[in-house]
Amino acid sequence: IDRVPEGLRVYSNEPDLARERGWTHVEDSLYHMEDYRQDLEELNKVQVPLEGGGLIRIEKTAALTSIDVDSSQGPDQGLTPEEINILAAKKASQQVLRRDIRGMVVIDFITCDPDKRKDLEKILAEAFQEDPQAILYGFSPMGLYELVRKRKEK
Repeated sequence: IDRVPEGLRVYSNEPDLARERGWTHVEDSLYHMEDYRQDLEELNKVQVPLEGGGLIRIEKTAALTSIDVDSSQGPDQGLTPEEINILAAKKASQQVLRRDIRGMVVIDFITCDPDKRKDLEKILAEAFQEDPQAILYGFSPMGLYELVRKRKEK
């Protein structure tokens, strides 16, 4: 791994490699580390909170994975829908990569102006720029953001 997306941690039991690449060095089994356990638990949650309020819901079906942005949960810190959408775009892309979600992914952002959608598209394009498996289709006429990550060949 040469480039680690923002917010992700990479662990290594080789101290020189970890120091050289800015990874987290572990001396013991990863399963004994509280941070690692929390990371694993987050990967199995349907609801993932956003810093500052709101959350995203990640639900898999046979056909696709849907990510719904919800502003009604969590502490209200006066964030606008646009600010929540920006936080959600970053968190959703992070979760898609961390969970290695493949196939069709649909993100239902809080309704926003077409001008604000460009900001979200830019965030998602940057997040997936190094992922050769990702094809970003952008917003559908219904206002859903669509992307596909190629499924692994069996």
